[in-house]
Amino acid sequence: MRQEFHLTPSRSLLLYLYVLHLLVLLASWLAPVPLWLPISLTIIVPLSFCISLKSYRKTPQMLASGDSWLLQKQDGTQCELMLCAPCYISRWLTVIPVRAEGQKRRLVIPFDSLSADQYRRLGVVLRLSC
Repeated sequence: MRQEFHLTPSRSLLLYLYVLHLLVLLASWLAPVPLWLPISLTIIVPLSFCISLKSYRKTPQMLASGDSWLLQKQDGTQCELMLCAPCYISRWLTVIPVRAEGQKRRLVIPFDSLSADQYRRLGVVLRLSC
């Protein structure tokens, strides 16, 4: 039976990235280090945040399970996935190791990327598949 999971960008992941980058900046200014280090980090950390945002906006649109797993990207292209064991499934986060196009990758799906019912169903499908 084919199941579709429509993914949206996670607000909790964005908040985590934002707080992490702010803490790095704060720690660099409060630490007893030479002045050039906090100044350089003040330039580098926002650039890192922008790069993180770029990958954050590339959230896949849909993950479909059935005979094989499909991932639909933002540009509409589809990629066939092969599940690799073990999957990490918790209340807050699901990590799915996959092999796609000859490369090993991990899909990280926070709880707020799906509706509560879809997130629960994804966990059930993964427990039966992995």
